[in-house]
Amino acid sequence: MKNQENLSKLPKWAQERIRVLEMRLQESQATIKAMFPGSISNVLWRGENHYPLPPNSSIRFFLAGKIVDVRIDEEKLYINGSLLHLNVKPVATNAIYVELE
Repeated sequence: MKNQENLSKLPKWAQERIRVLEMRLQESQATIKAMFPGSISNVLWRGENHYPLPPNSSIRFFLAGKIVDVRIDEEKLYINGSLLHLNVKPVATNAIYVELE
């Protein structure tokens, strides 16, 4: 359990419930990773956990009514703005912004 000190102040039934939920989370994460063992892509969900994607899969974003698909294609990041122009602007040597027109 994370932050054992705060959890120890909870009733025993609540401590047990949190322990069970954490165990189920770990099992679910292991199941997802096992589903796509050859994946080179991961989804970062809320900055905590990485979940593998099936090979050749895309992530679709809906931004202000516009659609953007992103995938890894032969170790390159491929971004497709459907019926849009993409403006790529460098931010630093290791970061870019992609704006939609």
